[in-house]
Amino acid sequence: MPTCTPIYGLTYATCSDRPCDIGDTFCEFADQVETELDRLDGIVDRSVDTVPQARVRLTIPRQQGTNPGGGTLVLVPFDTVDVDTANMVDLVSDPFTITLPRFGVYFIHFNVEGTTAGAGNFITASGRTGGGGFQGQVASQLYLDDGSPLFLSSSGMFRYQSSIPAGTGGYTTTDPRIVLNVSASAVATPITSVTFEIHWMRDLS
Repeated sequence: MPTCTPIYGLTYATCSDRPCDIGDTFCEFADQVETELDRLDGIVDRSVDTVPQARVRLTIPRQQGTNPGGGTLVLVPFDTVDVDTANMVDLVSDPFTITLPRFGVYFIHFNVEGTTAGAGNFITASGRTGGGGFQGQVASQLYLDDGSPLFLSSSGMFRYQSSIPAGTGGYTTTDPRIVLNVSASAVATPITSVTFEIHWMRDLS
């Protein structure tokens, strides 16, 4: 009776199999191996030469939003695309958003340079829902330094998939659109420049 390999579940013959059955078992094994090789080829084809990644920048200094009541999130608009290997950015139609091209695990990083900021302001990278809300927060950093200039950076891993499994908290989203936003306070946050980048790391396991 044939059995299977422990990791990929490839069917192979055992010593107890009848000789007349081994040919069919071997053909099934070959088909399964070919399927796995095709899957690996697909990953290599889309990632070895051009890993899906994007990097955008804000180069024009701006006062980033005010909200006397506090708590409102204001999107950061970008004006420059440094890298985009998978058509993830269209600053003409949407200067705020990087759109993920496929399900997977992504590395997200941002750098911010400002002048001064009041206590309580922060920068957050998050998924943007169709209704304009936010979910899947992945990277944030308190913006508390009152010095000048002010530098800030943060990084995180992000899972984009069709459903949010229990226990994953804020690290998974069903929305492929990723934005960078600043919490608006009573005083506008002065920002000199921002770099925001996303890199595909691997398929979902």
